Amino acid sequence: MAQLKGEQIEVTAGRNVSMKEPQANATQAITALAGGELDVGTVTNSHEQIKWDKHKRSGLSASFSHGTAQIGYQRNKSNRDMTGYDENVIG
Repeated sequence: MAQLKGEQIEVTAGRNVSMKEPQANATQAITALAGGELDVGTVTNSHEQIKWDKHKRSGLSASFSHGTAQIGYQRNKSNRDMTGYDENVIG
């Protein structure tokens, strides 16, 4: 079993390439070039994305209408956490 890890993985051969049960994990791209046949068995392509946002907002407000004065304070907080996962099985 071959285990490959890195940002970009490239496998090049002038003839046939046969990888049985390979594990290749790249953060950007995996490229395989063969002069003959290319056999990698089953390929699983997956992508995971996590995004987290945090916002704070506060303020003071004042108004005067029909002889009445109003003063107010408002404070808002919001947190947003989003996770996405995609997977495709080819083979």
